[in-house]
Amino acid sequence: MAELLGRPLVMLFAGLFVLLAVATAAGRLLAGRGASGPERAAALANLNERIASWWAIVAILGLAFLAGPLATILLFALVSFWCLREFTSLTPTPAARA
Repeated sequence: MAELLGRPLVMLFAGLFVLLAVATAAGRLLAGRGASGPERAAALANLNERIASWWAIVAILGLAFLAGPLATILLFALVSFWCLREFTSLTPTPAARA
């Protein structure tokens, strides 16, 4: 794998893996201790859901890097398009004049 991606990129993904593993362990440990209230339980559930989504993001990005430069560029193009589409749908625009 190191030959495909290069050492800096492999080190980056290894660091992300360790960071996410620590975050997952911390989230599960905190959730396992039991929440002292509904607000804390909701916050911990939200944290664990976000950590799970970070795992998915890193996995998708890693697969794109493994697939090659074209797949990585296409992934970033699609994500950029979706972000621009979301931005324009949320941006208030004045009504058109006739």
